[in-house]
Amino acid sequence: KLYDGSQNSIYQNYSFVHTLSVGEFKNELAISYFNSNIPDSLVTNSLLYSDDLSLRVKKKYVFSVGVKLSQNKSGAIQPGYRAKANIPLTKYMAIELSGEKVVLGDFYNNYLLEQIDKFPYYFFGKLIFNW
Repeated sequence: KLYDGSQNSIYQNYSFVHTLSVGEFKNELAISYFNSNIPDSLVTNSLLYSDDLSLRVKKKYVFSVGVKLSQNKSGAIQPGYRAKANIPLTKYMAIELSGEKVVLGDFYNNYLLEQIDKFPYYFFGKLIFNW
């Protein structure tokens, strides 16, 4: 539940994820269904399919590419894609860089289709510490 100052909104997300690892390759298939009671009919329901393939190189670098497909309540279909690299800098620190084309159903699920179409890309970088 989320209260926005005037009403309570209910957000629900159901996901199925299947991961298959073979040697240095990993494939992750996911299907997610998002539902909410917010009044905008464009974002109340969405179905998101995604498939990611990862490769571990030299036992430490991980590179991933993926595709995704979103379908909303009105039947509109949006294709998307993503790429990610995880690069160790030291034994205890790594950097991860990623980018993707956003589709309806990603992130907060309350962006309107018009907002996504204005700039449909998301870039992210993070520094990871392990101890």
